[in-house]
Amino acid sequence: LAKTTPGTVFVGNLSFFCNETHLRELVSTYGEVREVEVVRSRNGNSLLYGFVDFASPVDGENAVQILHRTLFMGRRI
Repeated sequence: LAKTTPGTVFVGNLSFFCNETHLRELVSTYGEVREVEVVRSRNGNSLLYGFVDFASPVDGENAVQILHRTLFMGRRI
């Protein structure tokens, strides 16, 4: 995980099977989540990364510190 803009967190190395619901469930314990996006190709396949927009930049930073290199759905994010 890496912070991009205030409140927005980049999440890389996602599982092929990860969707927005899975990612939201993981990060929602660290603060209010405004939006979650798993980036997809034109044919709908996951590109294995996504973004989480937290209501608070502090919550986003906390999520990065806690979840960085965490094993999630069989992969280190």
